[in-house]
Amino acid sequence: MPWRTSLRTKGVDRDVADAALEVVTDDSERAAARRLVTARLRSIERLPPDKQAQRLAGLLARKGYGAGVAYEIVREVLGERAAELADEAAPIE
Repeated sequence: MPWRTSLRTKGVDRDVADAALEVVTDDSERAAARRLVTARLRSIERLPPDKQAQRLAGLLARKGYGAGVAYEIVREVLGERAAELADEAAPIE
């Protein structure tokens, strides 16, 4: 697990790192990634979607998220945002 290794290289005691990582679940990790992506998306909305995806995935990679999780979260958030924009642009009947 990259988080455990990262904590150890930063000098965190093994027992402390293990205790901290027990609290982190896949759901909480994904929620944190989603918050990061959503917050950053506001500042890059004017970029083309492919550039947005690259930058957001890079952000998550720099924060230590695996490529699979990063791209999955980015696709979800960008898909939701595209749907929101389509709804906003739809004519009101």
